[in-house]
Amino acid sequence: MTQPPKYKKILELILNRVEKSEPGDRLPSIRALMAEYEVSQSPVERSLNELTRRGRIRRERGRGTFVEGHSPTSKMLGVYLDGEMLDHSTDLLLEGIRSYVEPRGFVVADFGPRSVFENQEELLASLGSMGFAGLVVLLSTTNFFHLESAAWLKLFKKLKLPVVTCRPIPTVNADLVMADYFSACQQLGTHLSNRRQENFHFYGHLGTSTLIRLQGLRVGLGDDVNLKTHLFDGTKTNAYSEVRKMIDKKWEGNLIIGVPPPDGGIVQELKDGPWREGSKYELAVVLEKDNKLPPGIEAHIIRKPSYRMGIKAAETLINRILGYRGETTYEIVQQRVQLIGEEETEPTAVLIRGES
Repeated sequence: MTQPPKYKKILELILNRVEKSEPGDRLPSIRALMAEYEVSQSPVERSLNELTRRGRIRRERGRGTFVEGHSPTSKMLGVYLDGEMLDHSTDLLLEGIRSYVEPRGFVVADFGPRSVFENQEELLASLGSMGFAGLVVLLSTTNFFHLESAAWLKLFKKLKLPVVTCRPIPTVNADLVMADYFSACQQLGTHLSNRRQENFHFYGHLGTSTLIRLQGLRVGLGDDVNLKTHLFDGTKTNAYSEVRKMIDKKWEGNLIIGVPPPDGGIVQELKDGPWREGSKYELAVVLEKDNKLPPGIEAHIIRKPSYRMGIKAAETLINRILGYRGETTYEIVQQRVQLIGEEETEPTAVLIRGES
């Protein structure tokens, strides 16, 4: 298992010390921290610089380093969702957000239109008066494209509070945390193309994330592999129910399911499928962290990072609320690929801009 960089460990230790301190408390000197953590000056200096940039400490020449006294007046964080996002993946994202913010004294209020008939512009217009310290915004594919309208963009630009989005909102100054849907599926496609299988079926729901996964697969599989796609309206048809119909008809072949099942637990729809140990057929599925396959089923697994995205979005928002003054961050949370016969790897996050 790859060990985290020494700087990251020291940053976590000093941050933990800061969070247990009172505003105005003085931190030990650099030499004292070096001796306590048994490290060189470089990781300590880098950690203090990062915490200064986040607004958690202030460094005064000739006096020392002090814990900043910034304290938000509100301890409530808003998570803006719309009706199309209310599924198991959303539950895990909220679980990840709560797991990070509640130990730090914040509470989460998830809200937003629960149907397409509600007036979303009215909800957005009232955000500034709801008393939130900050906001996480997660929009469905449909409403994401609605943000092209000038009215929606104007409403977001008027917000006077920190915002973290899970999709980029054009021209709006907000921190962004996204999942890397492309790379994991490209890696899987490359592996499958080397297994000398010529035909695959891809089942998924029509939406931005599914289309990105599909594009990654196409790139990984290459031109010599035939990939037949079956995309459904997720509000009307579940891809796994279609797979169940295929199994009942004794269908056999290579299959990729590009969306996680709607609920946690064992994916019963795959039971009795042809993808058992020693089978010549390939199965690949996108699963959430708490999904499992029925006993005896072999599959390549891509772990969707909804829970970890919630943690990262919450961490980004809390840092901004507590005084982080650096540039806007754009962070990608990677999906994990587990090929048959391999152990699951540790989750990783890749920062593509915004960290020194």
